[in-house]
Amino acid sequence: MLTDQYLREDPMRTRILLCATSTALLLLSACSGSSSSSNSQTVMAQSSYSTSSLSGTYSVVWTNVASFEKGNLNDFYTGVGTLQLNGSGSITAGTLSLYIEASTTPCVYSVTGTYSLQSTALGTASLNLSSSTNGCTTAATWQIALAAADGGLAIQMARSDGSVSSGSAIKQ
Repeated sequence: MLTDQYLREDPMRTRILLCATSTALLLLSACSGSSSSSNSQTVMAQSSYSTSSLSGTYSVVWTNVASFEKGNLNDFYTGVGTLQLNGSGSITAGTLSLYIEASTTPCVYSVTGTYSLQSTALGTASLNLSSSTNGCTTAATWQIALAAADGGLAIQMARSDGSVSSGSAIKQ
């Protein structure tokens, strides 16, 4: 607790405390809303998104916690890869290297599919995975819920088909 004697001992400490308190009060008053109905605040409009907002090559990171798929893709796995989106709703190419629990060799999947994006930046995708890696599930289809950000430069994804997994993608 600050006492008068504590503040009197060091005038510089008093000035610093006064300055810090004044700054905090200014910040609080600037951030607080007004109850006056005549006060208007400017809201920046979010730019509209569309399927064409997602175009180009994206670097992908993926993590699965639990799944109900048959084969190797029902274990815990994490992975990295790329997706090529054409701006018209097609995933024309991609590769996912999934590192499955207790395996030292990644399961490498080729990826194609479709996607769509609403003006709200929310959308869906369907990823078709196929692999010829020995010991890995040969094919799978993932249903994805997605959210775009930063004008389509970033994507957050979550599987919407009974798997507890998510990923993110950054435009290269």
